Amino acid sequence: MNDTSTSTATAPQILRWEEPVPLRSASQDLAHLADAIRAQPGKSAVIAEHPNTKEGKRIVATLTNAVKYKRRGFWHADGDFHVTTRTERIDGVGADAEGGKVIRVFVRFDARG
Repeated sequence: MNDTSTSTATAPQILRWEEPVPLRSASQDLAHLADAIRAQPGKSAVIAEHPNTKEGKRIVATLTNAVKYKRRGFWHADGDFHVTTRTERIDGVGADAEGGKVIRVFVRFDARG
């Protein structure tokens, strides 16, 4: 009979030589937008517009968090980026099943004095 109560379990052993997949540089992927906004301090710019759907809300939340938490290029030593969203009704092309609304993401840069 095989008595498993006295045997010790060993962790699987893996030895494989390979380089890790490089991380995507998300820290700067929207830096071009941040630079353009920073060039016009005090003015608000629409940087995204998505349908008021579950997927649209998810994309907007990801983008607003990037601005709020100074990621993806939205950090600068001379001031602060501010983000806000507005859900607005639209007419015509692009009207979705939820009443034809879109979510717009606005960003403003305020320079430190």
